[in-house]
Amino acid sequence: MFKTTNDMSRIAARGGGFLGKHSSEEGLPPEVEEGNIEYKLKLVNIPADRLEHLVTQMKWRLSEGSGEALYEIGIADNGQLVGLSQADLAESLRTLQTMAEKASADCSIVRKRAVPGTASPAAGGGEPERTVVEVLVRKRFEEEHFLEIQIALMGGSDAGKSTILGVLTHSETDNGFGRARSRAFNHKHELESGRTSSISHELVGFDSEGRLINFATPSVQTPQHICERSSKIVTLLDTCGHSRYLPTTLAGITAARPHYAMLVVNAAHSGDITREHLGLILVLRIPLFIVVTKIDATPPEQVRNTLATLVGMLKGPGTRLVPIIVKNEDDLVATMPHMGGGAVVPIFLCSSVTGANVPLLVKFLNLLQVPPAADAEARGFMDLQFQVRDVYEVPTVGTVIGGQVLAGTVTTARLQHQALLLGPFEDGRYRAVRVKSIHRFCRPVQFVKAGQSATLAISFTGDDEAAATPPTLRRGMVLLSNPGDARASWTLDVQLHMLYHATELAPPQTAVIYCGSVRQAARVVWVERDRRVRTGDRARVRFRFLNHPEYLAVGATLLAREGRAGNMKCVGTIEAVGTADDDVEAVPRPETRADSRDARQHQHDRGHHHGHGHGHANARGGEDPGVPRPASI
Repeated sequence: MFKTTNDMSRIAARGGGFLGKHSSEEGLPPEVEEGNIEYKLKLVNIPADRLEHLVTQMKWRLSEGSGEALYEIGIADNGQLVGLSQADLAESLRTLQTMAEKASADCSIVRKRAVPGTASPAAGGGEPERTVVEVLVRKRFEEEHFLEIQIALMGGSDAGKSTILGVLTHSETDNGFGRARSRAFNHKHELESGRTSSISHELVGFDSEGRLINFATPSVQTPQHICERSSKIVTLLDTCGHSRYLPTTLAGITAARPHYAMLVVNAAHSGDITREHLGLILVLRIPLFIVVTKIDATPPEQVRNTLATLVGMLKGPGTRLVPIIVKNEDDLVATMPHMGGGAVVPIFLCSSVTGANVPLLVKFLNLLQVPPAADAEARGFMDLQFQVRDVYEVPTVGTVIGGQVLAGTVTTARLQHQALLLGPFEDGRYRAVRVKSIHRFCRPVQFVKAGQSATLAISFTGDDEAAATPPTLRRGMVLLSNPGDARASWTLDVQLHMLYHATELAPPQTAVIYCGSVRQAARVVWVERDRRVRTGDRARVRFRFLNHPEYLAVGATLLAREGRAGNMKCVGTIEAVGTADDDVEAVPRPETRADSRDARQHQHDRGHHHGHGHGHANARGGEDPGVPRPASI
């Protein structure tokens, strides 16, 4: 974050951060009121009333960063690196530690940097050395609240996802024969083939002072031990890299809603699956960073070719991302303020065998923060929506559902009685339940809030037959607190963007719908103006589920895919949902002059393409600025 320059006025006026600076510049962008980054020139001789104000300010910065804040000591509000003498710096750090104690937080120095142009006393002559310090402030672990970040590992089957996962969770390099990846597999056939065929979850933690907590930490033997000693939990989801298991990866990513995606790439080549997974990440608008592995076994020229291919994909039409190769801590810290927006893509060059740059990746995970969401605070005050991702039957406990709180707060019956409804079941009904207990990362808690994942032990209540004979539960169900939200949808109207189709989409074709935890086959029953939707087209399409109704929210993003071969790939936004009786006709939309012109052009295109086989060019040609156009999905 600290670079070298001779013109401080340019920095103060520009405020462009890392992206707006060159390697010969120095300084930071001016301080902003929002966010979790605070500049302090010095904290010396602070009176008691001023200290209380500073503590309040620190609490606000911590809330802005979901429990984390960065303090830049020795830096003016305009971003100029002023620096402090050793005596002033020591007192400023003591004051910052006092502030953190009052805010129930801990401090850890990220790095120190001497201000250019100053000299140490040993060097003699010149201006006395002044130093600036970057400090990470993190709230201490609390039983009901700790930081949680979910990261999905994506990439091809030969990229080394499971291997780098094993290195991160055990702090032990690979032996080149699969020792590290064997710790991340769920099934015996995965160990034998070396290919992941299921979604596995692994944890690493960081304490309030930024120290890594994993299975290499003394006295840590289970994931519960990691949770007990950490104030920040990073959940790493290892996805499937082989094309055969792409539907499993799609279902896992849409259900998990990860905060970030870590695209793992083999340094020798990128491959088609890398392009496929990158397209999925872009369509779902997940911030990402890239880890290029196996640099120890790849010639430098081939590494450069792979990087050039990656940069070309990231800067391609419809994406316009900014890739940055992270070589040192300066590059790492400089990218952090831009991670939440998703425009900057850090690239790490690592080796799981030699351990090259793995400590840099670990430090990146420590500094990584939850991406800001515009409606995050508002969702906490909404009615409860908990989407079911997993269902278990636990001896002596009963039915347990695992998932994520999309809105509101769920509490145990002991803390507060909530009248909750679970469904929809196959008959479209919802049934009353109560929450007996809640566990979050192996620890019992009394409540969970919007955006957090948890497992809930539930029991059916009421006088109906469900209380005596619990019905079959499935993924995709929801737990609701408002009876007015309890709807069961058989049909859904989608504003569809066809990314690829081998021929054209028309009734009565079928596709698999992926939306949150929902994964079900659906049939096309209606397309606006009886159109045939081809690659690149956009149209309003009505689907009808084939097996049972689902709970879907208007405005949600979904993916639709046909067959394992991927004959159809599209993304869309749900505009309306309905019952089983709504699959005959759709409410017509008033036709405009532009619609008529598009319909005539579409008929012309159909006549032009008639008899030309299964391949169709993009008849529309335009790009939606709101949806990135991936190379594939």
